[in-house]
Amino acid sequence: MKSDIAHKIKHRKFANDEFYTPRELAQRLVDMLSPSLGDRDSIMDNAARGNDVFYRCFPTWIPRRRSFHKDFLKMDNKQSWFVTNPPYSFLDEWIRHSCEMAKKGFAYLLGFNNITPRRIEMCEKMGFYITKINILS
Repeated sequence: MKSDIAHKIKHRKFANDEFYTPRELAQRLVDMLSPSLGDRDSIMDNAARGNDVFYRCFPTWIPRRRSFHKDFLKMDNKQSWFVTNPPYSFLDEWIRHSCEMAKKGFAYLLGFNNITPRRIEMCEKMGFYITKINILS
């Protein structure tokens, strides 16, 4: 059975990076990262949109920030962690900039087909490695 969401994405009339992430999915990603968060860290939703679902899932004891996705690529101040559902239309540039700006790492919702050997190699060359994967059906 084909995914209704995947069908809508593939057959949309205009490129659009606005897909609202369900709170449960955002919380699951933040929970995967939580054991790695220290008291001197900062965390940013670097593709904030609409209801700020990731930002609202971040622990309140850590400095939390948000940035709109078009502003992120211009950003030149580093953060400890980036957590979001990234825009797919310029994913290579997004991941490259994430590696440049993250002090510790980033956690992104990515479709399985978006985790390519070329992207993994790019991250590894910049000192970042896959440490966790959560596959959802």
